[in-house]
Amino acid sequence: MIGAFALIFLVLAVITTIDAQEPVVWGTFTEEYCQETRKGCSSIGTWVSDDRTITETDIRLDGWVEPGGSVRAGYQPTGIISDTENDIVHAAGWMSVGPFVPWALALGMIIWGLMQAAAWGHLKIRGFAR
Repeated sequence: MIGAFALIFLVLAVITTIDAQEPVVWGTFTEEYCQETRKGCSSIGTWVSDDRTITETDIRLDGWVEPGGSVRAGYQPTGIISDTENDIVHAAGWMSVGPFVPWALALGMIIWGLMQAAAWGHLKIRGFAR
């Protein structure tokens, strides 16, 4: 199971690395309402590119904004996991760290799996074997 999750995160890491090469269109997201989710609320609103050539309505923000407020956000219309297909824009902070998250999760799963294997006695590492 741990290996399956690590593999999934590795595949996502490769995809996000490939997608990171796709162009990002910058603009402003303005929240119109907050859609209730299991984790709280998801900002839904309108995103307009800086040059005003692209407008996306009823789009979700990956990030945070003050209620009814605006935030700088990036939009990647192309790629394997495109923002067009997912109806999403990303707050500026998330655009910079997003590609690294699946790599960190994959590495974490691999390390955790090795620690579990050592704890179960399947891998001999000093300090971890029973």
